[in-house]
Amino acid sequence: MLACIFDKQGKLFSEYQAQNAASSRCPEGPATRQSSSVFEGAYFHLSIPIVFEKQLLGYIYIRSGLQQINERVHRQIYASLLFVLVSGLVAYWLSRGLQRLISTPLIKLASVASTIEKRSDFTLRAPEFGNDEIGRLSRAFNAMLETIEKQNHELVQARDNLELVVEERTQELEAANKELTAFSYSVSHDLRAPLRAIDGFSDALLEDYSEVLDETAKDYLQRVRAASHRMSDHIDGRLDRKRVV
Repeated sequence: MLACIFDKQGKLFSEYQAQNAASSRCPEGPATRQSSSVFEGAYFHLSIPIVFEKQLLGYIYIRSGLQQINERVHRQIYASLLFVLVSGLVAYWLSRGLQRLISTPLIKLASVASTIEKRSDFTLRAPEFGNDEIGRLSRAFNAMLETIEKQNHELVQARDNLELVVEERTQELEAANKELTAFSYSVSHDLRAPLRAIDGFSDALLEDYSEVLDETAKDYLQRVRAASHRMSDHIDGRLDRKRVV
């Protein structure tokens, strides 16, 4: 690097040259009277006026090789690339770790839920993972499955008990119907036979002894026959109601 200071007339006042820089001399004067910065070839040229309290004191000229700047830029680029690579590796391993901690338990939990939905098998349980939020979620899910399984078991028992009660009631109804049928036959044979006899003998008296009987006797016999018919109809009606019940 080369640094030169000129007075306001443009004469060389002082110069500085780095030891490791190529040997060169200051120009005879500043290239411009205004601030300027130019890349030219393998060098960077900078010219700045020196002003103090609005008075021009001189000029400073700096020439620096671009090799050092390029090397510095390359080092920055290499460092940035290395940082990006290391950051990518760290992010990758962190993502793998998070996947093992979060994604894998959730995927297994979803798999168990899907299997339960397809099979309707509430005896399955999800694996539990530690004491974090995922572990608490798995335990809550398993507790829900236990509750559902218990309720299903109770429903099955209630259904079996209901079927047993229905079967018992059906057997009782069948026994009652058999008793009703037996009663019907008993009434049919035990009650209707005397009624037929009463009706038959009353009719025989009216036919065989009509000339002997007066009108009052005939009226009484007609009433006896009518009462026997009503009694027979009443028995039939009672039997019909028993059959409906």
